[in-house]
This record gives sequence, structure tokens and C-alpha cells, in this order.
Amino acid sequence: MTNLDTLLALCAQADADRRERERNAELEDQADAVKAAIAYAEQVLGSEAAAALGEWAPIEMMDVDTWQAFVQISTNAYLRCTAHMEDGTWLELVSHCPHCGHCREERVTSLAGLAVAMSNAGAR
Repeated sequence: MTNLDTLLALCAQADADRRERERNAELEDQADAVKAAIAYAEQVLGSEAAAALGEWAPIEMMDVDTWQAFVQISTNAYLRCTAHMEDGTWLELVSHCPHCGHCREERVTSLAGLAVAMSNAGAR
């Protein structure tokens, strides 16, 4: 006869182990997303400007085959880096209008482009 208590305990432990492995993989992906964002920002904006951005944070809900991280630029704008395994890597300034809530996303391909995007977003 089946030892139900032992079987249930083994199943519970296997499930806990699986969740821990998934969480560790998720944390590793988040760390990789931040590293990729910093490296790409340095490539596009230059080392000095990238360092001036401050601390990057991972976007916790990432699509499959995608790493994303962001750095807050102002109260209503942040720079997002997306690294997609097939589509490449890009930066976007994402801004929100404090009055109407409208969201604007503008691709950034250079330091001058970031300045224009920040001006368009009203970020100071």
C-alpha cells in the first residue's frame, strides 16, 4: 500500500525545489539584464554619460527571450533598455504626462538623441 504521507512530503519538497530553481534563474536573468543595459548604455551614450545615469534596476516581468532594465531619469521619465535575443538591443526614453497620464516611448540611439527625447518629454 502507498505511504501517502511520505509521498505527499516528497511531492511538496520537489515542488519547493522547483520553485527555488525558477527563482534563482529569474534572479540571474535580472542581474544579466542590468549588466546588458549598463554595457549597451556605455556603447550608445558613452562611458561618462552612462555612469551619470545612476543605478539600473531590472524590469521584473520580462517576456521570453527578453531582458529589460531601467534607470529613472526624472519623476516622469525613465530610460529602458531592452535586449531581445532575436530583435537586438535598444534604448527608449519612456515618459508619462503628469496631467493626462499619456505614455510616450522614444527610441534613443545617441547621447544627443537622449537630449532630444528628454526635451520632448519635458524631463529636466
